Amino acid sequence: MHRESFQHKVFYNPQDLGLGVVDGLDVDDRILQTYVRFWQDGILHNHGDKCFFISHLLRRILRLHGIEAWTKQVTMNFANIEKGWISEVGYQDKTVDGQEVDTHSVVVTKNLILDWSLIKPIHWGISVRAPVAVIADLTKLNEEQTIGDFGSVVYHSRNNHPYTKNIIYDNRKDVLNATYQYFNKYRM
Repeated sequence: MHRESFQHKVFYNPQDLGLGVVDGLDVDDRILQTYVRFWQDGILHNHGDKCFFISHLLRRILRLHGIEAWTKQVTMNFANIEKGWISEVGYQDKTVDGQEVDTHSVVVTKNLILDWSLIKPIHWGISVRAPVAVIADLTKLNEEQTIGDFGSVVYHSRNNHPYTKNIIYDNRKDVLNATYQYFNKYRM
């Protein structure tokens, strides 16, 4: 069985794959390649509405690729005023259909916020031309950040929701299985 390794620098426009990257942000090629793999393998389209599953899977994969990463609960405001797109994710008493809790989980690295579970609240909820995922600047938490033609985002830190421990525990087997499948296909 042939397994793929990391290719050379990623040459594409991230917006073509629904990825909103904050203007001027330097993103590690391993993160961009992982996003492309999540996209191509259908992980984002099949699980992109499950922020705890995606964030814990992404955290685990990035750590195995040598990138320090943690999960964090946040609230997020997304807007594109010209197009009339406005959404709030992770706020108390504002759940998206099918969500168990009113919070939102992302992955953070030393300087980035990786929010790859926006397919339901933003992409399907607002417009298929809106982002599936966002990479934002962690050092600009609580500040508006422009993500090209997609619009802008603001992330705010929040306390962990008490029920999320149960969700994380319930997803553990699926995250481990998905990690195994990922590395069975892609070597490190």
